[in-house]
This record gives sequence, C-alpha cells and structure tokens, in this order.
Amino acid sequence: MKFFNINFDSVSIAQYLVIGGLVSITVSPPLANIFITLSLIATLSITTIRNQLLDFFKTKLGYACIAFIMVLFSGLIYGIETNNVIASSIWGWRKFLMLPIAAAVFMNAPHAKQNLINAFWFVCLILMIYSFLNYIKPSFSVKHTDGIVVRNYATQGIFFSVAAMIALANTFNFFLVKWQRMIYAASIPFFILNIALIAIGRSGYITLIVMMIIFIFVQFKGFSLTKKILISIAALFVISGLLLNTQVSKDRILLAKQEFISGVNQEQETSIGYRLTFLKNTLEMLPKYALLGTGTGGFEKAYAKQVEGKSGAAGVLAGDPHNQYLKILVENGILGLAIFLSILLLLLKQPITNPFKAIGIATLTAIATTSFFNSHFSTFNEGQFIWIFAGALFAAEKIGVVIKPKLSNADKL
Repeated sequence: MKFFNINFDSVSIAQYLVIGGLVSITVSPPLANIFITLSLIATLSITTIRNQLLDFFKTKLGYACIAFIMVLFSGLIYGIETNNVIASSIWGWRKFLMLPIAAAVFMNAPHAKQNLINAFWFVCLILMIYSFLNYIKPSFSVKHTDGIVVRNYATQGIFFSVAAMIALANTFNFFLVKWQRMIYAASIPFFILNIALIAIGRSGYITLIVMMIIFIFVQFKGFSLTKKILISIAALFVISGLLLNTQVSKDRILLAKQEFISGVNQEQETSIGYRLTFLKNTLEMLPKYALLGTGTGGFEKAYAKQVEGKSGAAGVLAGDPHNQYLKILVENGILGLAIFLSILLLLLKQPITNPFKAIGIATLTAIATTSFFNSHFSTFNEGQFIWIFAGALFAAEKIGVVIKPKLSNADKL
C-alpha cells in the first residue's frame, strides 16, 4: 500500500486543500489561511461537496453547529461590548467553520482520511528531525536554536503527540507492508523524546498521556477490559517514566507542582498561580453571567469590573480565564456551553471506523482535557487544528466502505 493515494478529480483537490490547511498550521498561519480560504471556495463551488455540506447540516451535529453559531452572533443583540469588539471576537471563531467544511469534504472518503493523517505525520516527522538538528547543533539555524520549530513549544508538544499516535495506529495497519509499519513504529520514541526533552509545554505531556490511553481503549476493541487496562498502565508507566527521568520535563513537572502549591496558599505571579487566580475570579462572576452571558467577546470587560480595586496577581486583567468552558459560560451563558458540549459529545458518538475513530476520539478528548487549562478550541494553532482534524476524521462514512484485512488479529484493530 502507498503512503498516499493520489487522485486529481475536483473532490480530491478540495481534500488536498484542507490537508494543506491542516499541515501548514505547523509553521505558517498565512499559508494556512490561504489553503483554508481556497477550501471554502472549493466547498461552495463543487456540487458534490456542496450537497454533502447540506447533508451534514441535516444531522444532529449539523443542527448543533448552527445553534452554536447563532449563539455567537446573539452577542450583537445583548452583549456588553461594542459591536466592533463582538464582531472581532466572532471573527476569531471563524476556525469553527472548518468543522462542517472538513466533514463535507471528507464525507464517504476513508482513503482521504488516511491521506490526511499520513500527511500530518509526515510533516511532523520532518519538523521533528529538524527540531533535533537545531537542538543538538544550535548553529544549524539561527531562528530555531532551542529546537522549537512549530508555532510554540506547547503547540509542538501537542502536534508531536498526535503524530506519535498516528504512527502507533499505522504500526498496526496491516494494509501497509512491513517496512512501512516499521518506519511508523521507529518514529514513535523520537516524537516522545522530543516532547520530553525539547517541547517543554505541559499541555504536550497531558495530551500525550491522555491520547495514548484513550487510543488503546478505542482501537483495540477485541481486547478484554482487563487487557486494555494492563496495556494502558504499561503505556502510562513508560511515558511517565520517560518524562520523570528526562531532566527538562522533570523540572517542568516539579515546577508545576511548586506553582500549584504556592498558588493555592496565596496568589502568585506564576503561570499556574495566574491560572488559579483567574479561576477564582471567574467563578465569582458566574452568579451574574452564567445564565445569559456577557455576549461574545465580553469576558475581558466583565473581568475588568470583577478585579477592579484588587492589587497584585488578583488585580491582573485578563481576556481569557485559561479555561475554554468557563470562557464560553461567561460569554455565552449556560445555553452556549450546553450546545458547545453537545457538539463534542456528538462528535465522539459518530459511527466511523478505526483507526479514524480511535485517533479522532483520542485527539478530541486530549484537547478537551487541556482546554480546562487553556482555550485551545478557540486559539489559532490548536483551534484551527482540532476543528479541521475532527471534522475530517469524524466525517460520515458509508457502511462497508472500509474492508478490514483478514488477519488473525484483525478483529482487535
């Protein structure tokens, strides 16, 4: 089997544009925006995809997406901010549109889904090698002397975690020949080592652990629960052991522990200290805003009123509580949060085949987990990535399109 299945019909070209938008997020937002704009044009101009987009909007997930967009725009009616600020914040959510677009473009196209995950792994592989070269020999590149070659260290950790999981999935893809599976398998420890040694973002650590455990439970459906638990424990032991025995990642984990303890005891001007302060102040805002919200884009103004007169870390202004769910709750109320959570739940329940189901559920669950500490669904890098990735992998499939290889352990994959 080839690494990529290449076709040049109009639908395939649209799929390549979406894939281009996904992989270019790693290094160039302007290039990603160009690909995404072209994919939007293709979606609206190609009849097959346009009809599939209409089909998507007739599903429960499609209805939920429309409802969430309506909630975002409702801020223009009752929001506490100016229309310019609200419109700017709504524009910041434009990446969410890639969910229905990718779902339409990749509908009934498992071969295109395979191209997407392979392309993302391949680009991350090149970036990972480039990262190690820059880390080992700083003079190799003036721009990336610290080995961070993706957008930032947190994004690099998250993306390389996804690449490691894709490699694990393809290691057990028996449509591939042995030497291809060996290449995928060989890349896994290097991705993990890069996360531990170079990409020092704690979001990457969380993503890696959550992804691998969820992937094991979903992918190996033929295994007993006991066997899945044992494999998950072994994976957790190996990954945690590496993180705790690599000095860089060990220091980051210990620093997080120290910042959390000091932040709980008193407000501290540290990364976790600020997050704890933001959490405390935001929770105090809920009685006033949880029902209807401030309207899209209103968090910063409401937070400024909340901390008015406070000093030190408690009085620091914030446009984001570093918690996606609290931000949506404060801005769009309980209805907005309920609709947003329903979108995530409906995605997880999509009836698709492995390995796309396992990779999709693991990735979405990991980003949902890190979003308790960041707003990853609405940031450019992680947000753009997850809406494209989830839209493509969870795209509807025809029953029977994917035929599993007839191997002795195929029912376990």
